[in-house]
Amino acid sequence: MNVFALLILLHAVVVVNGKNSTCTPLQPNSCWQNPGAHVVGTFATISVQECCSKCDANAKCIAWTLNFAENNGTCFLKDGMEITPHPGNCTSAGTILPPPPPPPLPPAIKGAKNVLFIAVDDLRPELGAYGSHVPTPNLDAFSKTALTFENAYVQYSFCCPSRNSFMTGRRPSTTKVWNFIDNFREVGQNWISMPEWFKVNGYFTHGLGKLFHPQSPPNYDPPSWSDPKHVTDGNGQVPVTPNQTINMMHTRMLAQETSKGSSGGGPCITGERGGSYCELPEGESGPDDELMQNAVESVYILGNFSKSSGHPFFLGVGFHKPHIPWTIPTRFFQPLPSINDTILPLHERPPVGMPPIAWNKGLGRHALDSYADANEFPLHSFENGSWVAFPHNQTKAMRRGYYAAVSYVDYLIGEVLNALESTGLADNTVVAFMGDHGYNLGELNLWCKMTVFESGVHVPLMIRVPWYASLKGQRTSSLAEAVDLFPTLVELATPANAPEYCEGNSLAPIFKTGNTSLRVKEGAYSEFVKCFSCCRVPDNSPCLPGGAAGRCNVTNTSDLHEMGNCFHVPREEIDFIGYSVRDSQYRYTEWLHFNGTILHGDFNRMVGRELYNHSGDIGGNHNWDEFENVNIAEQPGNAELVAHYHALLMKGFPTQ
Repeated sequence: MNVFALLILLHAVVVVNGKNSTCTPLQPNSCWQNPGAHVVGTFATISVQECCSKCDANAKCIAWTLNFAENNGTCFLKDGMEITPHPGNCTSAGTILPPPPPPPLPPAIKGAKNVLFIAVDDLRPELGAYGSHVPTPNLDAFSKTALTFENAYVQYSFCCPSRNSFMTGRRPSTTKVWNFIDNFREVGQNWISMPEWFKVNGYFTHGLGKLFHPQSPPNYDPPSWSDPKHVTDGNGQVPVTPNQTINMMHTRMLAQETSKGSSGGGPCITGERGGSYCELPEGESGPDDELMQNAVESVYILGNFSKSSGHPFFLGVGFHKPHIPWTIPTRFFQPLPSINDTILPLHERPPVGMPPIAWNKGLGRHALDSYADANEFPLHSFENGSWVAFPHNQTKAMRRGYYAAVSYVDYLIGEVLNALESTGLADNTVVAFMGDHGYNLGELNLWCKMTVFESGVHVPLMIRVPWYASLKGQRTSSLAEAVDLFPTLVELATPANAPEYCEGNSLAPIFKTGNTSLRVKEGAYSEFVKCFSCCRVPDNSPCLPGGAAGRCNVTNTSDLHEMGNCFHVPREEIDFIGYSVRDSQYRYTEWLHFNGTILHGDFNRMVGRELYNHSGDIGGNHNWDEFENVNIAEQPGNAELVAHYHALLMKGFPTQ
């Protein structure tokens, strides 16, 4: 038998009515009896190709069997397949029809522009453009072409609730997502997300990396994204569809970095494998390199597609760094001061007069307790009002690791922005860049995110709109929120008005008027929930209420600092919630008992409140703990001020 005949036998490929149809790998000496199927046609033949072709031509045929022994050769066409074959003088197979073409994209809105949205995990405004010493040349250059928002705030200070919020234009109090086990589709099955709005309005939408939090919604929310088969310009499909490879890549990357047994390459130049930071030896690639390469490729492919099809694109890219661990190539450590010369936080103690619920041990250590270099130290103790910080050399080393990760992600973003310039479409594209929440690096003796203090919710936000040239390189102190992004991008990239269901305020009027002093909102709102510490079983997995260990019964308010952050607690079981509002002068926060029936804080059952004076705070980068060191909510003479901010808080979190 020649090679050509052998290939036909093993995998028959035929053309019927001008369409390619592929038979599954043939099973010789196999008579499929298909007890659950029906015969939809028979004919005499001894040709495998003809039997396959007839099945392909019959709309009801899914599988076929060519029985050489029956009537000198009979082909049976069937409407079902059976997994277990039966031996005999037969050849059996199924047909794989080519997938139907995707439905055409909806007509694009006339005058619509492209959108490139870059989200960065765990990034506070630690950039040169905000006054930081950290080398970020690419974002510094980008700021000179964009409008920089100095006072931008997220609605929640860890990933899952924050992303469910800004990707839908709705606040956490509406999405009802305060943990890692819920998602917005549970309460708004038919809600239209930000990328989905662009999709139904004629955009090709594509996402890479961490945009939605993994599995919240499941599979990165397929309704938000276009079918990659729309891209047929000869340059291949856009890489890494959001609901397939990237989810696995994100999970794999986290597992490799957080494993204490992780290996590869030589020892760290500074830090350690399995520690919170590792200065990777020369030649080792960074953890987000593959994502950056896919993003660059997507920019080129979508640019060509947009030019040839006339459809604009929405491309979202979510970088994981500077999320811990800071496993970063050495070239991003080298420009930084040494560990010994790295500056410590200005204030390493919690605010004076702070209610215990506002800051706690579990809160600070959660993201560090799996790292070898950090978990050996007790972060603090509130016994008798005392507190304990990390040793200074540990604090300096971890801060340096974070700074290197920021420089690293700046490099990655620069590659994506350079690719956009190379397509010739930069002048036709809105580019928005934002952190998903803030970060604490030992300020107030806090680490990681998960607070409503300034360092936990303050984020960088830059938006470039080339057709509003007067704002190129400008800055604004106007308050902005992450929830504003959806309506803002709609009104900047298209002539349409923002959807009414968006709960944020469009920032587009600042661009359209050219007035960087324009005030678009009274306050920026954030929230955070607390649960009595969720006990942990020996494998360190969290216990849900009613589990083997149950929940810790902490009832004394002096122990509220020991509370957990409800990562794996059903929302109906949440114990407390903190509502916070920030304006140009103050931050005000109330901690309330949570009503699990209506899923809202009870303003009649307050646990504590905070008021911090931000007079003189010009936004941008500063000493992160400069303005929130003394809680003045209970000081004599501030009752009227507290009443004012209580009323402002109620506007943002109205009772149901």
